[in-house]
Amino acid sequence: MTNFVKAHSKLYVLDNGRMKMDKNFMVAMHNPATVDHPNQPAEFIEFPIYTVLIDHPEGKILFDTACNLNSMGVKGRWEEMTQKTFPWEASEECYLHNRLEQLKVRPEDIRYVVASHLHLDHAG
Repeated sequence: MTNFVKAHSKLYVLDNGRMKMDKNFMVAMHNPATVDHPNQPAEFIEFPIYTVLIDHPEGKILFDTACNLNSMGVKGRWEEMTQKTFPWEASEECYLHNRLEQLKVRPEDIRYVVASHLHLDHAG
């Protein structure tokens, strides 16, 4: 009989704050103007920003990296217009390095980083 060791992985979804934006960026033409209503109002929506840590026996994998913690504010990395169009709010505990620390994971413990795509909330 062959010895078989089942590999166990753990998946952690990390809360990295919230972002707001005009719903038209998410759902095309959700509130289109018409002749009768040419100035339809924008609708701001809020959505979660998160990263995923996969703790696999062959190495830890970080899926996405969330927003840059220095993105907002007068000296923020994001341009003022970007900050006003996509405002990001997060307490310090939501910063990626703090979420990893809560799991007792150091950045150097992560073997792979996967960027699903390069929007501000995934690789900002």
